[in-house]
Amino acid sequence: MKKFSYTWVDFSGRRGKGNIEASNREAAYKKLRQYNITILKLYENNTISNWLAMSKKCQQNVHRRSRFYRQGELLLKAGMPISDVMALLTDEAAGIKDRLAGGETLSGAMRSQKELFGKQEIAMIEAGEYGGSLEWVFSRLADDFASMERFQKSFQQSMLYPLILLIISLVALLFIIFYILPVIFTIFRDLAIDLPLPARILMYISDISTDKAVGLIMVLIVIGFAGYYSWQSEAVGAYIDNFILRLPILGKLWLLMDLSQFLGTLSMLLAGGIVIDRAVANAATGCSNRYLKGIFTELANRLAKGNSFYSSIEDNFFPLAIKKLVAAGEASGELAAMLDYGSQYCREEGESRLKTIEIMAEPMLIIVLGVTTGFIVLSIVLPMLDIMIGFF
Repeated sequence: MKKFSYTWVDFSGRRGKGNIEASNREAAYKKLRQYNITILKLYENNTISNWLAMSKKCQQNVHRRSRFYRQGELLLKAGMPISDVMALLTDEAAGIKDRLAGGETLSGAMRSQKELFGKQEIAMIEAGEYGGSLEWVFSRLADDFASMERFQKSFQQSMLYPLILLIISLVALLFIIFYILPVIFTIFRDLAIDLPLPARILMYISDISTDKAVGLIMVLIVIGFAGYYSWQSEAVGAYIDNFILRLPILGKLWLLMDLSQFLGTLSMLLAGGIVIDRAVANAATGCSNRYLKGIFTELANRLAKGNSFYSSIEDNFFPLAIKKLVAAGEASGELAAMLDYGSQYCREEGESRLKTIEIMAEPMLIIVLGVTTGFIVLSIVLPMLDIMIGFF
């Protein structure tokens, strides 16, 4: 059975999204038609086009949710009831306003729209309703998503120029290896001279025929797809995520990004009155790294048994500064505030590392390209020198 995602609208104008399993696209469409809804979009999961669409949607979703909570905060400050606020925010709350009109709570209505709202958001809204601080919750969520959006944009901008430079350089090198070098090495073969080791290595690479190159590309594509589908498995994916976390540059950056979101969300949940073990469990759902998510879930289990927060964070992935903040927060009774400081610390450290990567990426790429170009030039110049010495 294949998995499909779909977007629908009914005769009253309500919109929604969902998932369904079917043998093919036609069977999925036939099943959905039984619910008397109009299907706006239906696509199979785990395809390349779907992955690209979801990647773009994920980037847009952070901005949309930040705007949603900011507008909700302003409307609540103006004294509007929450039902009227949701009625005005129709783009994000198409299915919520009707449930509110039926007497359901905002958190309960949001829980029915799981495709739009995460568990930690719903937990915060529920805490805000319980404590009468819904306006404050909207403000914190808006700030959190705005900060996340700035972080994502900073990362994308820092990687854009090195990526373009790398692609152009690779195209140029492949053109030299497969089209220019074979002509030069044909001349060397006709002269029947002994080639030095760099020239022999480069000749072997350039002698790869077009059929072999196509076959190699196909093998790499198969390996890539196999790796991707293996990564989708929870056990294999957690193992790969753990490996990536231990890498010196990218791993540390990913750790700081997830820690910043986890600590910030946890701070909001604790300030909203959620008990600590439940707050940790809800905050863990926002982690993109599955290995870290497992660590945070185990942390929630330890806290549920009555352990202190500081004694429960035994894993070495927690920076020493975060552990000290947790200890100070538990001693002073200001754990939520200290976790908020920890979130800011991780975010600033991540942004600092992004700037370092941006500064170092270009010279490192130039060095690699220079070494590669030098190797190619040396492979050509050394045989030419041998020819000149033998001629004279």
